[in-house]
Amino acid sequence: MRRALQASLFVLMAAMLLVAWHRSAPRATPAGQPPLATLGPGDLAPVREIFNASAGDVRILLMLSPT
Repeated sequence: MRRALQASLFVLMAAMLLVAWHRSAPRATPAGQPPLATLGPGDLAPVREIFNASAGDVRILLMLSPT
């Protein structure tokens, strides 16, 4: 029973450290790349403008969701 409690505490601490690191990790882009943007439901007009402005080029739009 004691080993199971120690293992559970270790897993809990590791998870807490991972969450803390994820929240405080630096958010930087490589040199020469524009900064990353976080979009909400009402923020799609600028994306549409930029996407349509490069109609002659190959375009890729990648949308990721945390769920």
